[in-house]
Amino acid sequence: MGGLIASFISKWLTKKSYVGVNKLRKGFTFVGALGFSFCMLGIFLAECNIVINILCFTLSLFSSGVALAGIMIAGVDMTPMFAGTLMGVASTIGGLSTVIIPLLTGYLTTHVSKE
Repeated sequence: MGGLIASFISKWLTKKSYVGVNKLRKGFTFVGALGFSFCMLGIFLAECNIVINILCFTLSLFSSGVALAGIMIAGVDMTPMFAGTLMGVASTIGGLSTVIIPLLTGYLTTHVSKE
């Protein structure tokens, strides 16, 4: 939902020539990342308060959408003809961590339990 709202705002700001595309992308990414960080801090500080945790979690997902409005369009800005291929390669490289990290953790940790 955050990405959808950010997209409408981005289109309006671009159409009215209030902000350049470069600053707009960076601005949405900054605001989204900052909002996400504050929400994660809020979850940490709320401890076991369920209402605040759910609120912060929901706002963090909204903020992620706002950040993605600046990040996901970068492939189209860099290379419009090969944006799909570029995003596919980037997602594959990013997704490899879900395979490599557990394997690396299993290799580096000992299998001795404390008694």
